[in-house]
Amino acid sequence: MPQVARHLMIHGRVQGVWYRAWTVETARGLGLAGWVRNRTDGCVEALVEGEAAAVARFVALAQDGPTAAKVARIDVVEVGVEGLSGFEKRGTVWGGRVVIGDQKRTLSPLAGGACLVSTLFVIPAKAGSHLPRSQQAGKAEDGSPHSRG
Repeated sequence: MPQVARHLMIHGRVQGVWYRAWTVETARGLGLAGWVRNRTDGCVEALVEGEAAAVARFVALAQDGPTAAKVARIDVVEVGVEGLSGFEKRGTVWGGRVVIGDQKRTLSPLAGGACLVSTLFVIPAKAGSHLPRSQQAGKAEDGSPHSRG
């Protein structure tokens, strides 16, 4: 069976309602690989890959999500298969920049936990600038310089 991959941005009341845990459980149950994470703008972002029918089923189920979720919409973009194995919950993304396929976009929070996606033409960002200062390259937890060997 051919493998497909989809990048999802899930909008609505999707944080604090066990959406990521539901995503991991559901994706694993369908035999999918990928990841899911919260974004600081209130959205949940996921990458799912696997057999086309299983991916389509996951996207359909994600419209409802767990009982407490209120999904407003899901933006789905076809992306290249990365050959991931397993499905994991990742940490929250700090910052509002995202690359979806080959398009650079910015996410802006709206009332009610929704988010607005708009295309960016230029993204001047330093590597690691989305990380807390203590996690940026060259800084120890206490802020002192160190080498990463």
